[in-house]
Amino acid sequence: MNDIVIKWKWIKRELIFIVACYILANLVNLASIIIYNTSWNELIDSQRFVLYIGEWFYIISVVVRLIYFGIRKLIRK
Repeated sequence: MNDIVIKWKWIKRELIFIVACYILANLVNLASIIIYNTSWNELIDSQRFVLYIGEWFYIISVVVRLIYFGIRKLIRK
């Protein structure tokens, strides 16, 4: 049985994507607090939903990247 080796460069890139999606979800939460004039406690109280939204942003980014690299690979052939 062969070992699977994941390179540090790939792990670092994915961690950057995950953190960027979390920050983007927090910015969306911040914008909604400002737009709807709700209390600032929502920044802390709604972190569970921010994590869910960040997860969806990450899933969408993975799908977009897969489509992009798939099209790029087809064009190169």
